[in-house]
Amino acid sequence: MTIEVRPAAAEDMDDVHALLQLFAKEERELPPREQVQCHAEFDRLPVWRQRAAIEELCQGAEENILSADKLSADFQSTPRPFECLIARREERTIAFVIYYCGYNPGVGRVLRVESIFVEQQSRRSGAALRLFFDELAEVAARNGSQLMEGSVIKANVDGLLFYGRLGALLQSDLLTFRLRLSRAI
Repeated sequence: MTIEVRPAAAEDMDDVHALLQLFAKEERELPPREQVQCHAEFDRLPVWRQRAAIEELCQGAEENILSADKLSADFQSTPRPFECLIARREERTIAFVIYYCGYNPGVGRVLRVESIFVEQQSRRSGAALRLFFDELAEVAARNGSQLMEGSVIKANVDGLLFYGRLGALLQSDLLTFRLRLSRAI
């Protein structure tokens, strides 16, 4: 069974959205304690406050997936805020990578991987490697990117191993922050 990797089109966004929902479901099923990527102060908080923070984080997981209509509208907007590659097998989308081009003043152009996901039954099929090496590396080269970066949840052992096999280095000195902006902005 051949895996076809190609840039996503507007009509692929429903498939990508369905995979994003699976991705969010798997993320919610990770051990909640491991999802908390706070600073060392977290362990010093009272247990009741730790639980409240974990519950708040888990409740927010469902809100992190846009509607299929919003995802499609964003994909079709100009300028497009993200690009997407998909992997298909037997006329079915089995994987995606969402990325965008950014800039790091210390390095120059950077290709930022926002999400990569391969459906459970297609893992270890080579789809993720094809997304990365056959297509995404080519995109980075065309763009003049000097670096490819992304983040992975600490409890996602498969993801950590995948990036390790690619030769990625863990940036243990960096923490991801997320600041919700008002809907009015």
